[in-house]
Amino acid sequence: MQTPSRKSRWKYLAFILLLLSGGRLAAQTATQSVKNIPQQTVTSAETRANTKSNTVTNNALNKVDSASDKAFKSFTGLFKKKPKPKAPPADSAKVHPPDSTAVVKP
Repeated sequence: MQTPSRKSRWKYLAFILLLLSGGRLAAQTATQSVKNIPQQTVTSAETRANTKSNTVTNNALNKVDSASDKAFKSFTGLFKKKPKPKAPPADSAKVHPPDSTAVVKP
């Protein structure tokens, strides 16, 4: 195995320093660009996110409320006094059988 010469060691060291400083510079540039976003845009995005979150939360709560209402009504329905079924109208044929006397023809 060959050991790197002094010249190549300096090249490696310079390359590593270049990479490290480039990363720090990129991070500083990103931070500055975020600071340059107008405050109104940030506020608008926050408002939209908050509105969307509230809408989703309200929809979920409405579904839970309607489900609990249905469950409560069905539970209380178990204890309600049920009306007696009405008797069907009487059939006169059952009460009085039809007349079966024969008619005499003159």
